[in-house]
Amino acid sequence: MSLDTIKQKQSDLIRKSLDAAVFVAPYSATLPTALTDATGAIQPLPAGYVDLGHLSQDSGASFARESEVSEVLALGSLTPVRRDVTSNSSTLTVVALETNKTTLELYTGVALDSVTGAVGSGEVSFAEANRPALKYYRVLTVAQDGDTGSEIYIGRLFTRASVTEVGEVTASAEDPIQYEITFATSPDDEAGYAVKHFFGGPGWLALLEDAGFTQAGA
Repeated sequence: MSLDTIKQKQSDLIRKSLDAAVFVAPYSATLPTALTDATGAIQPLPAGYVDLGHLSQDSGASFARESEVSEVLALGSLTPVRRDVTSNSSTLTVVALETNKTTLELYTGVALDSVTGAVGSGEVSFAEANRPALKYYRVLTVAQDGDTGSEIYIGRLFTRASVTEVGEVTASAEDPIQYEITFATSPDDEAGYAVKHFFGGPGWLALLEDAGFTQAGA
């Protein structure tokens, strides 16, 4: 018997993000329970979710997960005899290209609901707080792969996210102004979790068993 007879590699399960969107909502917004409907079509989001707009092609949205482990060593053992996870955190970094109200609120930490454009000129101005208050949001990232009619949607929901870091904003004639924003998430008390993953769409249904899943009721 050779390796070719037992290996189970499937190139159809190698996915890309051909398009993506990041939606941000107030922490009071309803959490989505599903990304697609019974037909596999993507369904409308609950009220309050706003698209950040165009993202950088190079690093539009990237996730990171970091865990720390405490190890117990025993006399005479060369390897730890016990390991315990002491911390587990997930982050999302987005690079937004649009200068809009939501992006500015996230980047500056200033609530802009009461800010309006000046009469005549439409000029908008606001001051940053010396000590910005920590705010929490719902953040949903949705990526799409596959051709028309066989779309695959991959979503990741941060239930209680806050902005923990922002990048430099560079004024350049060559590159657009872009806003690098990093979210860190923590568990939502009511939901009981911090991160939820979604995989759906007609293309996903066709690959469900290949990916190792079965359909409920089948």
